[in-house]
Amino acid sequence: MASTDRVTWQSRSTIEAYDLAVDPHRPDTLLATTEQGTRRSTDGGRTWAPAGGPPAVLLHWSARELVAVTADGALVRSVDGAATWSPTAGRTAGAPVALTVHENLIYLATEDGRVLRSADSGVTWQPMTA
Repeated sequence: MASTDRVTWQSRSTIEAYDLAVDPHRPDTLLATTEQGTRRSTDGGRTWAPAGGPPAVLLHWSARELVAVTADGALVRSVDGAATWSPTAGRTAGAPVALTVHENLIYLATEDGRVLRSADSGVTWQPMTA
């Protein structure tokens, strides 16, 4: 669904997705992670096509790059809108359920309730404390 005023909503399509990311430079371009692989929409979510790339589960799309967690826990990055991907040396520390990136820090929530942060692309993780 999409809204320009956050009051009225337009239904675009139905897709069973684990995660969804919007291109910050082209808001009609979306990526969704699904059981069938990553899907791309270039029309605001009206239609979807295979996007290729690694079997991603979680995504974060910033103005600089796209970061993904693959099904086997590896961290990968793309600087060209998911056309190509580069592996990082990092892996997730536990089963991931949420991912975000702020500046050079990666934040990861895990299935066991931990929130972790990494300043080195996931090579090491530090727990966040309350």
